[in-house]
Amino acid sequence: MTQFKDEIVLIKVADENILFDVDAPADYGSLKTRFARYHVPSRSECEALLCDVFRVEDRIYKHSRAVAALAERLLSDLNKAGKYLDEELIVAASLLHDMAKGEPEHDRKASRILMDMGYPDVADMVGSHMNIVFSTSKPVGGAEVVYVADKFIREDEFISLEQRFHDEIQKRGNDLEIRQGIENRLQNAMMIRDCIESIIGRGISA
Repeated sequence: MTQFKDEIVLIKVADENILFDVDAPADYGSLKTRFARYHVPSRSECEALLCDVFRVEDRIYKHSRAVAALAERLLSDLNKAGKYLDEELIVAASLLHDMAKGEPEHDRKASRILMDMGYPDVADMVGSHMNIVFSTSKPVGGAEVVYVADKFIREDEFISLEQRFHDEIQKRGNDLEIRQGIENRLQNAMMIRDCIESIIGRGISA
C-alpha cells in the first residue's frame, strides 16, 4: 500500500466504533451492548462533533459545556427524586444543542443533521431548545431539561432567568413580535424551572 501513501486523506469522524473490532465471542457481546445505545453519541463523540467535525467557536464550545454541566446536575437531582431520565441522552443533547450556531434557524439545522446521523432522540431535544411548548400538566422530560439549562447559561456563566430575559428585552424588545417571542420563552422557562424546583425540593443555582 505504500505506493498510495501520497493519496491518503485523513478524515475526522465522530464514531468511536470505527476502532472497534469483533474478533471473538466476547467482542460480539460488547457489540450488542454498544448497538443498544448506538442512537446516543457518547460524551467523547459529542466532543469530536463539536471540535473536529463542526469546529464550533470556542465561546460556543464553552457555553455548550456549561449547559451540559448544569443539565447533569439537574438530572442527578431529578433522578434521585424518582424521575429516571436518560442522563447520557440528555447530556448529549445539551452538548450539541448549539453545534450549528451562526446558521439561520440553527436549532432546526442541527436537529436535521443529527437526525441524518442516526440520533433521532437527540435531534428532537436539540430542535426544541429555542422554543418549546410546555404546560404544568406535562411531565418534565429531557427536552425541558435542555431548554431550561440553556436559558440559565449566558456565554458560560450562570444567570437568573429574569436577568437573562430582561437583558434580551432591553436589546431587542422594540419590535413587538420579537418581544412577544422573548416573553413566551421566559414564561416557558419559568414554568419548567418551577416544576423542576418542586420536584427536587430546592432552587436551581450555579
